[in-house]
Amino acid sequence: MENRKDSIQPSQTDQILNVISELCTIRKMQAAPPPESWPSTRDVAEQCDFTIYKARYLLLKLANKGLVMVTPSPIKNSLRWYIPEDKIKSI
Repeated sequence: MENRKDSIQPSQTDQILNVISELCTIRKMQAAPPPESWPSTRDVAEQCDFTIYKARYLLLKLANKGLVMVTPSPIKNSLRWYIPEDKIKSI
């Protein structure tokens, strides 16, 4: 039986990183914009065609690796995500 943690494909995390960097770029986010303007989990999930739960799981893994920033608590019942400009350039 395959371990659930091992079922994530690298292409899925790449897709999440690309989408969040596009969303941050489209919104013309400079360094440390207000967290209320960061893309929500739903924004990212819809762009990736993932469920909200899968997107949140992948985003939290990326946040733990320091690749994306996450709000410490939900804003309007949703975590918000941001990828700093220096990380966008490295994608």
